[in-house]
Amino acid sequence: YLKRTWHKMALVAIIIFLCGSLVATLSRSATIGLGVLIFLIAWDFRDRKWPIFFLVVFITGFIIASPEFFIERIASLKNIYLDPSLRWRARLYQGAIETIGHHPFNGLGLSNFIAFSNKLISRHLVVHNSLLEIFAESGPFAFIAYLLILISVFKNLILAKARFTSQGNEPLALIARSLKMTLIAFGVFSLFYSIQSYFAVWAIFAFAAALRKLAMSTTAGSIFRWQPQT
Repeated sequence: YLKRTWHKMALVAIIIFLCGSLVATLSRSATIGLGVLIFLIAWDFRDRKWPIFFLVVFITGFIIASPEFFIERIASLKNIYLDPSLRWRARLYQGAIETIGHHPFNGLGLSNFIAFSNKLISRHLVVHNSLLEIFAESGPFAFIAYLLILISVFKNLILAKARFTSQGNEPLALIARSLKMTLIAFGVFSLFYSIQSYFAVWAIFAFAAALRKLAMSTTAGSIFRWQPQT
């Protein structure tokens, strides 16, 4: 019981640290991604009482304790024309769509969007949307390949979690579950930033393949098996 209590406290401490980082960086996309992740945690443990209670108390406390400038920053999402950052993001998205129209088959070339983005907003920036950037730079085939990789990774994590659960291997089932929720949160974040080359994203891809391989092996049930304390 004590060990599981420490796990809960560690999870709460990590989320509090991440929320403090959001206030420090004023990142609206990361705020949305973390919000989705917290919701997924509560949903995944909906059969227990403490996640829902924690979610309600935490969100209420976070809203009350957040500085006014952070609340105003998040509220600016209601109208993109009132915020310069949102305006140039919209222009980048529009430019990426125009690029797809001009180069519908082979794309503009890997990492080339940032080279001409200054013609759109007078600054050299990435698209700030992974899917649009992949399509604009590498074409439809790379776009479809990336989507197929995401689907495959997600299926691997679902299968691994189910197999580990059926084997009674709680530690590895929790790892697969955590990576699945993180992948979804990254997916939301990727709609507002270009993260397709992030090491953390591709590390999840690799871990998903390894977990599926381990889950399908006949010896996986004996590896890192949860041993309840008597």
